[in-house]
Amino acid sequence: ATRLLKAVPGLHLGSLPADTITADFMAALRPYAVLSRLDKARRVPTKTRVIAFGAGAAAFRVGERKPIPISRASLVGIQIDSKPKVAGVSLATRELLAVPGIETDIALGLDLAAATGAAEDAVFLDPTVTGSILNGAPTAVSVGVNTTGVDADLQKAIELLLAAGGDLRDAAWVLSPAAAAKVAGLRGTGGAASFPGSGPNGGELLGLPALTSATAAGKLILIDQSGI
Repeated sequence: ATRLLKAVPGLHLGSLPADTITADFMAALRPYAVLSRLDKARRVPTKTRVIAFGAGAAAFRVGERKPIPISRASLVGIQIDSKPKVAGVSLATRELLAVPGIETDIALGLDLAAATGAAEDAVFLDPTVTGSILNGAPTAVSVGVNTTGVDADLQKAIELLLAAGGDLRDAAWVLSPAAAAKVAGLRGTGGAASFPGSGPNGGELLGLPALTSATAAGKLILIDQSGI
């Protein structure tokens, strides 16, 4: 029997479908970046003019055979321009890449996703960066050293969000894993957990979703997701 052997070119990054690469990396990035975990934030394409709501329409209680008051929604056009990217390049030796199995590829991919997530959070949550959700946002000094203090901080954050016209139904907390662990460890009368739904991986605070990010160290952030 005779076998015919044919040389084939090596596989490069450009040989793979871009949408597949993007989808796989975004799936790996999601657990590491706050923005990827906001399930109520609005996703819009860049450089495309879209409609956004200012103030919504109003409804009224109306008696039988009574006219219905007229209202209208306030609509505004917005366009998200391209911004500087968050990117990273990871290097590996040929010897490392030659190790059999996919464990090396997975480890390198997760490492790069974690680095990208940290960089994204640093921009997203940095009050000094123009366009950050905290740039120009109202703040208050924390008094949270115990259950009473933490509860006061939470209530103050809610007060600030409502005063700024935010929607509490779409709100989410962001704090560091260390802070979330401390909050989870607070005990009230009888030794019961004061905030049983929280933990270093997030959870809930006062019935609202809580996300954790190391970039949020020293901050307790309350976000109106519908405004993002």
